[in-house]
Amino acid sequence: MKYKGGNDLAAASVNYLNSMYGNGGANVLDALIGSTNSFNMKNQLPTDKNGYVVDAMQYEESVSGGGDIYAGIIMNNNVSAYRKVEETSHELFHAYQYENGQGGAVSSFKTGAKKMPPACTTNILKESQIK
Repeated sequence: MKYKGGNDLAAASVNYLNSMYGNGGANVLDALIGSTNSFNMKNQLPTDKNGYVVDAMQYEESVSGGGDIYAGIIMNNNVSAYRKVEETSHELFHAYQYENGQGGAVSSFKTGAKKMPPACTTNILKESQIK
């Protein structure tokens, strides 16, 4: 996929998605691409239960299906490429889990989401496909 617009978050997101797709994330991304639900990357940082901004990414599912990934950290030049890829793939895996009826705050939900990112991230960084 190519992005030719002027939105920096969209450009960075497409770069990460393309890299993830070719390095172990194709099945997850194909499922999300083929979904009738919308999954949005937002240029915002998430907040914790007390309303404080968290320096991380977060997937928030929608009750009607799909959801939002608060991905403002992608625009932070002080955050390593490794962390950006790891968090992007981790949160997208949460979206995949939710799409397949596995959502919710349970330990298996978090455990499953931790399996995809390390392999994807290592493959991507080995290939030097991201900046």
